[in-house]
Amino acid sequence: MNATHDTPLNTTLPLSREVFVTLSSLTLSLALSLMISNDFFERNLIDHFFLYQQSSTDIWHAVCSAVKSACSHAKVEGEEVKGIGFAATCSLVAVDADDSPVTVSWSGDSRRNIIVWMDHRALKQAEKINSHNSPVLQYCGGSVSPEMQPPKLLWVKENLQESWSMAFRWMDLSDWLSYRATGDDTRSLCTTVCKWTYLGHAHMQRMNERDSRDMEACGWDDDFWEEIGLGDLVEGHHAKIGRSVAFPGHALGSGLTATAAKARNFELGLVAKTPVGTSLIDAHAGGVGVMESLPEKENDNEVICRRMVLVCGTSTCHMAVSRDKLFIPGVWGPFWSAMIPEYWLTEGGQSATGALLDYIIENHAASPQLSNRAASQKTSVFLLLNMMLESMMCEMQCPFIAALTEDTHVLPDFHGNRSPIADPKAKGVVFGLTLDPSEQQLARLYLATVQDSTHKEFRNVWQVRSIKGKDKRLELTSEASWHAKGRGFTYVLRNIWTVYLCSSGHMDCLPMFFGTYGLFTYVLRDIWTDYLGSSESMDWSFGTLIELW
Repeated sequence: MNATHDTPLNTTLPLSREVFVTLSSLTLSLALSLMISNDFFERNLIDHFFLYQQSSTDIWHAVCSAVKSACSHAKVEGEEVKGIGFAATCSLVAVDADDSPVTVSWSGDSRRNIIVWMDHRALKQAEKINSHNSPVLQYCGGSVSPEMQPPKLLWVKENLQESWSMAFRWMDLSDWLSYRATGDDTRSLCTTVCKWTYLGHAHMQRMNERDSRDMEACGWDDDFWEEIGLGDLVEGHHAKIGRSVAFPGHALGSGLTATAAKARNFELGLVAKTPVGTSLIDAHAGGVGVMESLPEKENDNEVICRRMVLVCGTSTCHMAVSRDKLFIPGVWGPFWSAMIPEYWLTEGGQSATGALLDYIIENHAASPQLSNRAASQKTSVFLLLNMMLESMMCEMQCPFIAALTEDTHVLPDFHGNRSPIADPKAKGVVFGLTLDPSEQQLARLYLATVQDSTHKEFRNVWQVRSIKGKDKRLELTSEASWHAKGRGFTYVLRNIWTVYLCSSGHMDCLPMFFGTYGLFTYVLRDIWTDYLGSSESMDWSFGTLIELW
């Protein structure tokens, strides 16, 4: 069924149906906002940087709530759910031998057992790791970020000795969710390759030698872990960080455990042994969904290599895949099979984009008045700002909207620079401020923030790939979350870059759900080997060509 902007969603499924459950960070955010107290997300300012911490217990409760709510609204019984898939942020989870949470907080509160992806407490540890110039660093743009797991692990070892000795497993959040559901400790190639310096391409030959997607972890560089002072993680065949890995979507263990399936308050209410697929990072699930969402008119099997995906939320990820590995300084990757099987992924981005827009808007003098007006009109602040910019362009007789910011510029590195400079200590700058407290000035500042963030990030990945002859023609597709609603974001993309620009449709979360759905359902049906053919045979037509100003 193809949905249009005027088509209401019918939550009751047809009688002949196969139901698959996909859990993403967006799903959990919605559930948590309804059921979890403000204690769920803890942010403390210590030593001039914020600590962002969460609770895996609270997150699991949110998973259970979200699944039950979705099934209830869709009038689906647990027996009808045929598969489950998880996508989550690349946050670090610590549990002990009994799977109880281990604190990562100065407070010693064991509920705080997750270091959130955007936590930059491990700046010094990242610098220390990068000083060794290990060969694995060439596969993450030349340096690790404090947002990756090795620096965070080193921080815990150096600062929380008791927690370090207690921790029995260190896991990416999406892997932990899969483990909590199945009891299978197999890790995802997506998480380990992108965030743990795991060398996924070590499996290229093995994959050809045997038909197995569940593999002994052979991509860990033991010398790297020894060099940086984390040699104890190599012990027990890397038991604490992953003895085995699997391609995203590979069926885990015997499926859902009886304990996780129980219908009590904080379990899923589904059927034991329901298949569960190996996880994806949330942005990469969006990447899978968006890259394969648009119908291709040309008969070209390599069209996927001409697409760049923007997945926008708190941060922004710019992701492109290729058949050959591309080394781009300051850009993460190349990551083998981290998003699309047997393709190399390169990933640029910015740590704070949606978060930066929120900060810029909420800290402006005109913000309260604008927010109240948006609430009274039952619309969003972003839509009001976009409408305001159109009116200002007409009133000031500007040739185009971008001209409104000729004297206003923003260096968007408010939470460091992820790429291409790869400097987590970088700071943001706003040029062109005046004493004007009006909504119109806020609109200009909002537009300048979007413009400068978009231009700087996209340019680096695209231009380097073009120089290397990989992108003679580029198509840009996007999945924009809450902060990017309205036409302003897509207008800026099209205005700055002359590319074929598509959006993922009218539901912000659809690409992530389609990414997890497409990946997991086809694997669980044992036809993974023809993933690209499978995805093209699905009804992916929720993408639309954007018509802009």
